[in-house]
Amino acid sequence: MTQIKSQQDDPQQINVLSEQYCQQWDKLVSTTNWTKGKIICQWRERLQTAGFSAHHYSDEAWSRRVGNVTPQHTGRLRKVFVRFGTLQEEYPKLYWSHFLSALDWETPEIWLEGAQRNRWSVSEMRNMQSTTMRQVETTEMQEDDILLANLTDHVVQPIAGANRPSGLPESGPASSATDAFKDTETESGLESHPANQTAVSPLVAAKEDSMAIDDLPRDFRRVFSRLETMIRKHQASGWESVKPNTLLLQLEKLKAIINSPE
Repeated sequence: MTQIKSQQDDPQQINVLSEQYCQQWDKLVSTTNWTKGKIICQWRERLQTAGFSAHHYSDEAWSRRVGNVTPQHTGRLRKVFVRFGTLQEEYPKLYWSHFLSALDWETPEIWLEGAQRNRWSVSEMRNMQSTTMRQVETTEMQEDDILLANLTDHVVQPIAGANRPSGLPESGPASSATDAFKDTETESGLESHPANQTAVSPLVAAKEDSMAIDDLPRDFRRVFSRLETMIRKHQASGWESVKPNTLLLQLEKLKAIINSPE
């Protein structure tokens, strides 16, 4: 009697007994989802070819038409089929949810192949991808820090009153902002005498910039860190492969995007 009770309370034994049925269920769901995604794509293509506007064959339109499926899930079915519909037969051991998890990854085939060979479950594949990408990101950030440190060590601070290096723009957003600040001083009655001007220490400015960057989300911090590293790299090389004005133009485009309405 004790042996029967122990067996009934054994979760591992429950998993073993349930595995066959869970696999049958997953295969059924996978087959159905692939078929549904194909039907949605064929329907969209038919209406699009007939000349109807996009809102007639949107995910929401299909959801309303057939019922019992949300627009969000309709979108998932469609996107997975569009991205992996021609590849899914190469991974016969994987379920539809494997492909859904890999939909937004940069190199999904790597992880799908790994799941195929190692028989990873969906959660195991996610964990492997997440752990590996964190390691890669940490390595890249360390390499960026080393490169930035090397570049900074070789930066020579300009002497006050020295001529501007050749190749750098004589005017731009920075100089315009300075001129505007000078005009504001004049209009407010402040004299532009050295005694009235408070110089900002480079260390203080760097600290303020660092604090501002720390307030950004992680993905933005990484992008700006790499951008600063690349700018310093090209600056140290004398702007051989890119012109400063080209970078300033791209930054102005980003500024326009940020300030534009949604």
